[in-house]
Amino acid sequence: SQAQRPPQQQHKDAAAEEGGPEMELDHLVAAIDHLIEDFSTANQLDEGARNMLMRGPPPVSLRAMGLLGSGNNFLMQGVRRAGAAVNSRCRAAASEPYMPAPFEDWGRL
Repeated sequence: SQAQRPPQQQHKDAAAEEGGPEMELDHLVAAIDHLIEDFSTANQLDEGARNMLMRGPPPVSLRAMGLLGSGNNFLMQGVRRAGAAVNSRCRAAASEPYMPAPFEDWGRL
């Protein structure tokens, strides 16, 4: 039963039933404005960093927020200059040669 499975496995199972990573990406893109607001609040971003995420291509912004691919966390801990970190994350995400899958790190949780 779903209730007995770990949460990350439940998420993967639901994604498989709903259409896989492409559908997950569609859900993230549809909710991107809310996700950016949550990310901005959680990390105390300044308006410039928030606007960078709002204006960027959705895959780049989602990657910078840690919702696509691996390596970035949604909650940036121990970061002194959050705006500079977001800028760096966006530049790195924009230069990636492939589209990472949503929630790649979740399997390790």
